[in-house]
Amino acid sequence: MLKDVLENNAYEDSDNVQAFSPEQKALWDDVFVCLAEIEEILHRQPFIVGQSLGCIEIAAPIASYLLAKASEYNDPFSMSFKDLQKDIDDDIYEAALVAHINDAWEDLLQLLKKHPYNVFCLNAVLRTSKEDDPNATPNGVAELATKLLNIQDEDSVAELCCGTGIVISSIKKEYPSVNATGYEIDLGYVAAAKVHNEYSEKGITFLRGDVFDLAGKETPPVHNKIFANYPFGMRLRDLHAGKDYLDMLAHRIPSISKATSSDWLYNILMTDLLAQNGRAIGIMTNGSTWNMIDAPIRKYFVENGLIECVIALPAKLFGSNSVGTSMIVLSRGNAGVRLVDASAQYTAGRRINELTEEDVNFIINLIATDSEKSFFIETEKLRENDYVLNTSRYLHGSKAVDGGAAFETVIKRITRGAPLNASQLDDISSAVPTNMQYLMLSNIQNGLIDVDLPYLTEIEKKNEKYCLTNHCLILSKNGYPYKIAVAEIKDGKKIMANGNLYLIELDEERVNPFYLAAYLGSENGTAALKSITVGATIPNIGVDQLKKLIIPLPDMEKQNRIAACYLEARDEITMLQLKLEKARNRMTHIFEEEA
Repeated sequence: MLKDVLENNAYEDSDNVQAFSPEQKALWDDVFVCLAEIEEILHRQPFIVGQSLGCIEIAAPIASYLLAKASEYNDPFSMSFKDLQKDIDDDIYEAALVAHINDAWEDLLQLLKKHPYNVFCLNAVLRTSKEDDPNATPNGVAELATKLLNIQDEDSVAELCCGTGIVISSIKKEYPSVNATGYEIDLGYVAAAKVHNEYSEKGITFLRGDVFDLAGKETPPVHNKIFANYPFGMRLRDLHAGKDYLDMLAHRIPSISKATSSDWLYNILMTDLLAQNGRAIGIMTNGSTWNMIDAPIRKYFVENGLIECVIALPAKLFGSNSVGTSMIVLSRGNAGVRLVDASAQYTAGRRINELTEEDVNFIINLIATDSEKSFFIETEKLRENDYVLNTSRYLHGSKAVDGGAAFETVIKRITRGAPLNASQLDDISSAVPTNMQYLMLSNIQNGLIDVDLPYLTEIEKKNEKYCLTNHCLILSKNGYPYKIAVAEIKDGKKIMANGNLYLIELDEERVNPFYLAAYLGSENGTAALKSITVGATIPNIGVDQLKKLIIPLPDMEKQNRIAACYLEARDEITMLQLKLEKARNRMTHIFEEEA
């Protein structure tokens, strides 16, 4: 029965039990009865109450495995839990202690009187995959990665952050001759992986520990093929050995810093463990492919030819985690990067999207063929675009905007700032505060207008048309990156803008100014502005092109929701800037205060 289940993948897809005989189906039903009894015993223990179901999903297979082991003894009911230690892996035994299975052992042993040996073996390999589990690698994503890795006989294949080992197990099953290794820091996951490995694929080495420790070994392991679905959005302070690895990398890659996204730290680790002609694949957040913080580390990867391909994946693949993701393919000797937009290729599920076999094959073909959604970007062009690896930067020009409208349809008035030269400004500058101020390009940072703008003694009547109105959109005319902000003018205040800025009064019944700022400041908005920018030496945007720019214009409810998120992020930046300024002031007075 165990052999039949493993061959039919029934532990991964219970629909496959339809191929079983009536006797096998009856035994399969008993598996779930037994599993429910095990979970009930673990749940009613005082030390289990209040813990997540996820803990039970790890503990139950381990408990089933231990019961299967116990049933192999002549008199299992006379055995203590400690008697099992000599016959099981240290990680499994330690995980059982941490989960307090030993405290529930007497109750668990009674299940041996009700269920046969095979039931416990089957429960040990049963993998119930919750569709909203954001930590699990979806089957379609794993299948796509496996095909792109192009695994060969005798390859050394590794999975970093392998969890319970589902991906590396499927690889070992498909390619039995490979040398397979799974690395994982979590004790429960490693124990569950080892349990499954003993009853199924065998031959996989699962090692517990921090993956960042691998690079620091005297002889680091080297693999031909590597896959990693590493944690999303990890803070560097939570990376444990990753902080030491970062310090080590700082000497080799000066551009790396504590602000670098953890995605890239994992990507560097994969290249450090990769054989010369090997290939590695990681699942990273979309933000890391385009944000300015990571531009220096992207430069390192691109200039060293380490990125072969970046694939924008569909949304909602990873359970309840709504973070946008991309698949990055790493290898050596690349003269550029192939960018692929596979975001629309999926099969919609009830709550999540899936990549079916048909979807996977479509994406494989998309990668191999030049088209509007798949093309090779040379290193020189990547340099010109801050090494952005997000497809929207390069594909926007040929991509229609859903629900789009010409920018001019929501514009009431658009004008440039005042055409005053430096001498004219000096003549009206004020050394004391007044109710009149002057806005320059340098006064806009991160969507915020400086609080301390230069003061003016007067604004002539003819220049009042160059003053900001409340909620007008401010957009830089020249240069890149683009400066974008929304004016918020207090009563009695006048702020005159200079000539390098566009002042755009909007029809607020049709568009929320803060929504529009969020869009123009996004990767898609940046790509849209770049598509209408002209000039090599001094890039600039013409007013006619700006008016014709197509912008997404959803209903006001959606606009207001996005605007609220934008304002929340902007307020957070303001608070952090105040905190930074306070710390700087404190630092300059430490000597006087302590002396």
